[in-house]
Amino acid sequence: MQGELNGGPGDPPRTAGIMHRVQHHRAFRTGLRQFTGGQWKGYAVALAGVLLMTLVRFAIDPLIGDRLPYLTYLIAVVISAWYGGFGPTLFSIAAAWFLADFLFAAPRFSLLDAQPDEWLEAVVFVVVGLCFSLAMKSQRDAKQRAEASTERFRAQSELLEREVQEHQRAVEQLQASETRNAQLYKEAAQANTAKDEFIAVLSHELRTPLTPVLLTASALEADHDLPPHLHDSMALIRYNINLEARLIDDLLDLTRIVRGKLQLRREVVDLHDIIGQAILTCCDGLEEGSLQVTRDLKAMHHHVRADPARLQQVLWNLIKNAVKFTPKGGRITIRSRNDSVGHAVVEVTDTGIGIEPAQLAAIFNAFEQGGTSITRRFGGLGLGLAITKKLIEMHSGDITAASPGKDQGSTFTVSLPTVSPPSPRADGPDAGASPDSAATTGLRILLVEDHPSTAQVMARLLRTLNYKVAVAHSVADALACAAREPFDLMISDLGLPDASGYDLMRQIHQRHHLKGIALSGYGMEDDVRKSEEAGFAEHLIKPVDLQHLEAAIQRLMPEKVEREKAAHAVR
Repeated sequence: MQGELNGGPGDPPRTAGIMHRVQHHRAFRTGLRQFTGGQWKGYAVALAGVLLMTLVRFAIDPLIGDRLPYLTYLIAVVISAWYGGFGPTLFSIAAAWFLADFLFAAPRFSLLDAQPDEWLEAVVFVVVGLCFSLAMKSQRDAKQRAEASTERFRAQSELLEREVQEHQRAVEQLQASETRNAQLYKEAAQANTAKDEFIAVLSHELRTPLTPVLLTASALEADHDLPPHLHDSMALIRYNINLEARLIDDLLDLTRIVRGKLQLRREVVDLHDIIGQAILTCCDGLEEGSLQVTRDLKAMHHHVRADPARLQQVLWNLIKNAVKFTPKGGRITIRSRNDSVGHAVVEVTDTGIGIEPAQLAAIFNAFEQGGTSITRRFGGLGLGLAITKKLIEMHSGDITAASPGKDQGSTFTVSLPTVSPPSPRADGPDAGASPDSAATTGLRILLVEDHPSTAQVMARLLRTLNYKVAVAHSVADALACAAREPFDLMISDLGLPDASGYDLMRQIHQRHHLKGIALSGYGMEDDVRKSEEAGFAEHLIKPVDLQHLEAAIQRLMPEKVEREKAAHAVR
C-alpha cells in the first residue's frame, strides 16, 4: 500500500492521481461532517412537515376538494422556518408547491396546468412563505446577535472579573510588599542606629584610655628637665597615640561620609598656608625617614573656600601616604599651580613604591591599599584616600592618582576652584599670642570624669598649670561640689554613670551659670550638636593633649585671664 501511494521513480502521474483522489475523499468527508453536524436535521424536519401536511390535505380533500391546495402547506413552511432556517424553508416551499400543484390543484396529476386563480394562490403561498422565512431568519439572526452580544458581554465580564481579581491580588501583593519593605526599612534603620551607637561607644571606649597616656606623654615631653633619651621616648609615645586617634577618626569620618552627615565649615583660606601646616604636621615622619621635601608653590591664585580642618586633613593624608610609602633618603615634591580654568592644582609626588596599573582604578576605594602584601608590609586600614576623595568632592574639587608603575613613585593631583582673597584686616594687639599658663593662677575648675586614670592625670597636670581643680566622678558628685564652692569653669565627660554630661551641663548652667568644656570620646556631629544645645561652649574629642585643653580653657575665660595677667604683673 505504501508503495502504491509513493510510486516508483519512473511513475509520477500515477502517484499524483492517487494523491488527488485521497485529497478529494478527505474534502468530501470534511464537507459531509459539516453538513451532518446540524443542517440535515432542518431539511429532514422540512421534508417531514411537507409529507405530514400532504397526509392532512388528503384527509380533508373530500371536504374542500380543489380549493386552496397550498394553504395547508403553510404550516410546514412555518415549522421549517422556525426549526431549520432559511435553506430548509426554501426546500419546504419548493416541495410543497410541487406536491400541491401535482396532487391537489386542478387538473390533478399535472404540473403547470393550473387555473389563473390557482397560480395567484401559488404566488401568494410562495411570497408568504418567503416573507415568513425572512422574518424568522431576521428573528434568528437577531437572536444570534443578541446571544453573541451576551456571550461577548459574559466573556468581557469574566475577563473584567479576572482583571479585577488580578488587580486585587496585585494590590494585596503590593500592600504585602509595602508592609515588608516598611518592616525591612524599620529593621535597617534600627540596625543602622545600632551600628552608629556601636561605633560611637567603640570610639569612646577606644579613646578614653588614650587620654591619660597622651596627657602624661605631652606633659613630660614639654618638661625641659627630662633626660634626652626619655624626651625622645615621650615624643614616640605621643606620636603613636595621635596615630591611633587618627585611625579612629578615619572610621568615624567614613561613617559620616557614607551617611551624608559630614558637615563642612567653609571659609576663605590660603591653600599655601594649609600646605605649610600639613607639612609641619608630618615633620616627625619626614625626619625619621630622612626624606627630602621640596616645595614648588607657583599658583598665583591660591585662595579657596573650604573647611580648613578638612582641607588640612586631605593634604596631611596625601603627604602622610608619600612619607609612608617612600623609602629612606627619598624625595617628596609638593607643587601648586593654576590650570587653564583658574583652579588651584596641588601635586604631591614621591619616589616611593609606586602603584601598579591594575591597582590605580581601585586606589580610592575604602580599605584598599594596593594588595594584601602592601597592607602587611606597611599596615593601616586603607581609609585615608577614600576619605580624601570624598572630602575633595564635597569641596567641588577633583583628585586623581598616577604612577608609571611599581617602584617608580606616584603623583596625587588635587584640583579645587579658587576664590578672591579676603580683605586684609588689622589684628588686635594680642593676636597670635600664645597662652600664658602662669597668668591663670587661681582659675577654679570643676573636673567631672568617671575614668579614674584620666581624672587623676588630668587633675594633676591642670594643677601644675596653677589651676585650682576639684574632681567629681558622677553627676551627683558634681552638683554637690558646685553647691559647696564656686567655680569658674567645668570640664566634663559626657558618659557618666548616673546621668549624661548633657544633663549635668544644663543643671550647672541653670543653677550656677558656669561655662563648660565637653571632653568625650563621642565625636560624631550629633554629639557635638547635643553638646552645644546643652550649653557646652567647647567640645574636645579624646584623646586630647594638655596644650589643646589649656588653649580651650583660655578661649573660654579671656576676662579671667586678663585679670590674672594684671595681678601677676603687679606681683
